[in-house]
Amino acid sequence: MLHLETLEDLRALGENDPVFFPSLLAAFLDSLNSRLPSIESAIQQKSGEKLALSAHALKSSCYNLGAQVLGELCQALENLGKLGNTEGADVLWRALSIESIAVQKEISELPEMMK
Repeated sequence: MLHLETLEDLRALGENDPVFFPSLLAAFLDSLNSRLPSIESAIQQKSGEKLALSAHALKSSCYNLGAQVLGELCQALENLGKLGNTEGADVLWRALSIESIAVQKEISELPEMMK
């Protein structure tokens, strides 16, 4: 799920700004919730190009927030898409969906998000 050291580093960046970290988390959740349908749509359309672009767009923010598994799943989907292939993407999509729910739950339970 979330890499705790990365979260602590991000908290420290905004230690003088109480809005920084919660805003960062909210922006990530917004990005996640807007990008997931694009990935699913690309898989349904069997569009490797769209899959690569959509997965790439989400990958960096996952890694930056410490959602390593999500980032790795996005990387795998991006790699498939770059090959012009969506075969097997449905399995990765299910894993991505499950992991994204777990990450969203974990974020919602952080003290900064419970205020």
